[in-house]
Amino acid sequence: MSMIEEIIIKRIEATPAGLLVHTQEDDVAIEKLVKVKVSTPNSVAKKMCFLASPNDLKELVVGALYSLNVVDSLYDVLDINLSQEPNNILLAIQIKKNILPQGIADSVITSSRGIPDGFNCEQKRCVKQNLQIDSNFLFQMNKELQARQMIFPLTGGTHAAGIFDRNGIIAFAEDIGRHNALDKAIGKCLLSGIDMSDCGVVLSSRISFEMLTKSLRAGLQIILAASAPTSLVLQIAEEKGMTLCGFVRDLRANVYTHPERIIDVYSEKD
Repeated sequence: MSMIEEIIIKRIEATPAGLLVHTQEDDVAIEKLVKVKVSTPNSVAKKMCFLASPNDLKELVVGALYSLNVVDSLYDVLDINLSQEPNNILLAIQIKKNILPQGIADSVITSSRGIPDGFNCEQKRCVKQNLQIDSNFLFQMNKELQARQMIFPLTGGTHAAGIFDRNGIIAFAEDIGRHNALDKAIGKCLLSGIDMSDCGVVLSSRISFEMLTKSLRAGLQIILAASAPTSLVLQIAEEKGMTLCGFVRDLRANVYTHPERIIDVYSEKD
């Protein structure tokens, strides 16, 4: 399914000679409503609706349910099917639970959604401490993320997330929403049986509390982001042993927490 729609726009530009108006073609990122039915062998199905880019939708739903603590691994997914109606995308997923958790309710989950009610970072373990990289690898991950983005250069309307191990990006996703992009990348790892606790993630967005909690849930040790974190994000990352780097652009970055994972940064003396 296409992720881009061609449209006709009026492009305006203010100049010393006056306002210039041009009629031209442009590209916009497609956003679709995805209707999801979540069921278990012993309970009535619950309906959820996602607003998302129309790609990697199985991965999106699995990743979102993982972030919501509904599934813990690939083995909790019994069946998943995707179909399409003229105006809707339908996805049915059956999970290995006796009953559906309270957090699953009939709702619309937007591309800018937040965290589920009752999420408690205090209950999450600290991440592992075995992943180390150098600054060249850090900048290479950001460069690789940008190179993989196919929709953003055409539309300027998508975010991306890439989960990486010591060798590079192993799961990439692009979506109109930063939460969706990360859920898709996490979902790809889950459906491939990849242990994310030895990995990090590179993001095209800022490091919001929601993005941190998704990363913490997956056990990701390093977060590289194009923009800024918040004070709460820094506090939790410090407590949970996560390395946070923001404003990763070109050959610059800010290292906020646990610099010991970035070998040549930690060895430098101020």
